[in-house]
Amino acid sequence: MKVLFDTNVILDVFLKRDTFSEASGAAISKAEKKHADGFVSASSITTIYYWAKKIKDRAAADAAIQMVVEIMRVTTVDSAIIHNAIKSDYADFEDEVIYQSAIAAGVDCIVTRDKKGFKHSRGPRILSPEEFVAMF
Repeated sequence: MKVLFDTNVILDVFLKRDTFSEASGAAISKAEKKHADGFVSASSITTIYYWAKKIKDRAAADAAIQMVVEIMRVTTVDSAIIHNAIKSDYADFEDEVIYQSAIAAGVDCIVTRDKKGFKHSRGPRILSPEEFVAMF
């Protein structure tokens, strides 16, 4: 199974967000243990870095990105992805870019805490971290 992790799920783990880090960590662990092929959008990488550096420091941000790319493959965000995102009926452009990169990568599901941001999905299943973990 190919799964793309939304930015918020990864940030839950690195920023140790109290309410969410356990479920998000368990979901990412499935990719780390090769129970699923993990993906992250290239657009998420810069956002993860930004918040990790802002809340912690550069060393933490570097470590966060290094860990992500060791566990997951990075999906492409190119002009075709951007054009597809612009042409779609999106509520949140950032989510739409992630969604379009997931489609291009052929993922089976997107794991996110913001399911409403992907409510128009006609492709990959949209799952919360808890729903994803429950599949195993």
